[in-house]
Amino acid sequence: MVDIYKALGLFSQAKILFVDSPDVAPGLKQKVAAILEANGVASLDFKRLDDASLYADLNDLTHIIATTVDFPEFAVANYQMLPIITPQYVLVSYAEERLVPIRAHSPDPRLFLKEVFLSCTTSIPRDDVLAIYGAVRAVGGQFMDDLTKFTTHLVTMDLNDDKSLVAQAYNLEQVQNGLPPPIQIVLPHWIDDCLKSMKRIDEQPYVLPAASTALLPKVEAPGPSETPTIPSLYGKHVYLSPSLNLSPRELDTIILMIRSVGGETLSLGPIPLDLTDVLITNQRSSEDFRLAVQHNKTHPAILIANFQWLQRTIGTQNADLPTTSLVYYPEPYFRGAQPFQGLVITVTNYTGDTRPYLASLITMLGGKFTKTLKQTNTHLVAYHGIQSKKFEAAAKWGVKIVNHLWIEDCFRQLRRLDEAGERYHTEYKIASGEEIGSARVDLELVESFAMADSGTFEEVVKEPATPAKEIVIVSPPSTSRRAKLKAVEQLHSDMDDLNFYQKQTKSRKMPLLREEVEEKLQQQQMKAEAKRTRSDETVSVKKLKTNEHAVENPESGKIESDKIESDKIKSDKIESGKKGKKTTVLETTLEPKAKGKTVDESVKSKARKQKSATPEPSTPFDITLIATGMDFEITRQQQQQLARIGVKVVKTVAHADVIVSPKILRTEKFLRGLANGLKYVLHPSFIEDVIEYYVDNDEPKVPFPIEKYSLDVKTPEAVAEFLGDISLSELLQRARKCQESGGLFHDVVLNFSKNLPGGANVISGVMGDHGCSTANCIKVATLKDLKHLKRAETTDLVAYVLCAATKKEDTKLVESFGRLMESEGTLGVVVQWNWVVLSIFHMELLPFSEYTI
Repeated sequence: MVDIYKALGLFSQAKILFVDSPDVAPGLKQKVAAILEANGVASLDFKRLDDASLYADLNDLTHIIATTVDFPEFAVANYQMLPIITPQYVLVSYAEERLVPIRAHSPDPRLFLKEVFLSCTTSIPRDDVLAIYGAVRAVGGQFMDDLTKFTTHLVTMDLNDDKSLVAQAYNLEQVQNGLPPPIQIVLPHWIDDCLKSMKRIDEQPYVLPAASTALLPKVEAPGPSETPTIPSLYGKHVYLSPSLNLSPRELDTIILMIRSVGGETLSLGPIPLDLTDVLITNQRSSEDFRLAVQHNKTHPAILIANFQWLQRTIGTQNADLPTTSLVYYPEPYFRGAQPFQGLVITVTNYTGDTRPYLASLITMLGGKFTKTLKQTNTHLVAYHGIQSKKFEAAAKWGVKIVNHLWIEDCFRQLRRLDEAGERYHTEYKIASGEEIGSARVDLELVESFAMADSGTFEEVVKEPATPAKEIVIVSPPSTSRRAKLKAVEQLHSDMDDLNFYQKQTKSRKMPLLREEVEEKLQQQQMKAEAKRTRSDETVSVKKLKTNEHAVENPESGKIESDKIESDKIKSDKIESGKKGKKTTVLETTLEPKAKGKTVDESVKSKARKQKSATPEPSTPFDITLIATGMDFEITRQQQQQLARIGVKVVKTVAHADVIVSPKILRTEKFLRGLANGLKYVLHPSFIEDVIEYYVDNDEPKVPFPIEKYSLDVKTPEAVAEFLGDISLSELLQRARKCQESGGLFHDVVLNFSKNLPGGANVISGVMGDHGCSTANCIKVATLKDLKHLKRAETTDLVAYVLCAATKKEDTKLVESFGRLMESEGTLGVVVQWNWVVLSIFHMELLPFSEYTI
């Protein structure tokens, strides 16, 4: 009997090569072929493992199915980032009726963390987070700043931060349903020790809360092999740039890994050029990079690479040079507008490692990468020869459609190229050597910029192929230590001119002359002075800084998936993982024009008006917000910009009247914030959009539409799924009424287990903010009398309420509570923490019956 498989369209237009080997189970090949053919595969070819000839049309393939890496095409396919998957990938995708993550189904034995999907909390320094993400990805794992249903590990040093509390609550919920905890909450030392030993080790000694750094097993890195497996590192002296900002723990780990492949590291002083064989730095803006490039002109070449290359090279024993891939060389920087500034780009029909590869290039050039296509997108990068729904929609909406060559060429030349070139059309036949990932770093261009920094050239200007409004000006300052202080004042002045020039070109076909620019700047300074005079305050004029571009590695490998406790968040936030794209902002606020008056007359006139009229708010907002569950931090610069428009950012929840969060969360900040009578619950996109709105518009004609950023507007399905039959606005209205009447739990006396997620302080804080006068932590394992319990005074509720973790964790406590209630003839109930949480999210006391243990 022939099996009939559903036509789900999962592999529509896919072109697949199946490498048949003796270890493929009988009948498996036929089953996989049947599923693929039922699901729209465009072509399916078979090849025996012992066939030494190379497959002729490798460039046309979208996937290779194999159970081993010992076939002739593997090296080339792996270099071209062609997805290589096991037959199990097809079976699992079909069973789940969606394409599952590719990396977890790789046959490559070097990818020993391929089943790990992790996230890090804010308790880990951001540079360490990037190092951990890079290392895990290098050996097969995946990462995402958000917690998702795919998350297997959460790396943290603090069980009380937001993500840890969410993960603990999610684990608790699954355990209560009879399932094992899905997320292992581990110390970062687990990742370090896996990398040292080059294999996945048991997590148990590293799992919190039981784990202790003092009791962790001692793991040694293997000694170097006598045969140099990585010639680029074996016997070489490696200099780790201080600009990497690694913590001592991460630094020790990478040093041991370098030694394990026969390399040695140099001390962290100034780079010793004559001793250095390999320089590891993430930024071309670093002093170490510039010196090394200039040194290479006249001396034996220093190999220059970024930290990602080092991790991948050691983790997979790969000997490729860093210049063979655009993403393994230090990141470029731009003094002026970035080539992709203002561009919003997505991709279609690229799979596996090609998506994060393109996302990295787009982000480093200053563009915004999105997972989905919207009418606000400016470009779609489409895989050659394959149509898709995204492709059809882009063509209908007038979105520019290009292939990957346009992205790579723009990155190599560090400027935006004309999309109309025949080479960038999707119909263009990709030749050998033009496959995605084949582009190499333009070392001549790199050298010219580095030499310009040394003062050899006055400036380096690349002729832009874009309209005049997209101007890239490169005017590197002297890097001589003696000249730095002397150049600062001129640099600030130049950047003032540049910012004004770039801004006014947006609204004028013909830019202003320099004399007109200077006149405008003088007018701005006069207005700023008038403002300071009115307030009778002495304010130092902040000098405008320009910072070199510094973008983190994008959160590669993000999967369009449901998030914990909510449906998929629709906004695309790859660039949100950024540490804060550093832009130049004019820090003096322009006042409205006072026609026909001098500055003094204008000030006096306004002063008289202020005396006779009711003063109006000087800022568009008057709100205090707290952020929770965000995948990016609100930078200090952003906080200052927000403060200037009346948005105060705080870290403690007590005075917050706005919560910013990607979804409704069970975190302490969210639960306690609902007790404050909130004005709004906003999506994180509010932060960047409101800053852009008021910074780019000196005098906005229309108030900013804050209501459009309400969480139920941005993610309506997720909010509806979580809240059920009530709306977010109704929840906030109920919360305000509860606050006016003394709080939701004002009649509740709660006894709670010490094992609840978050601990006694968090539980007490949540209950107290919602009006509970008595929240009593039970610290004993068993109850022998009533002295440890607090009793409710009202007769409307049961006398004793005990909130326990799980029946398994609190078995003795729950059993002794039951016996005590029976012996005392008193009515008591044991409830889950969910009773508290969901009562808060409904702003009414829910029946105990649905939440009893």
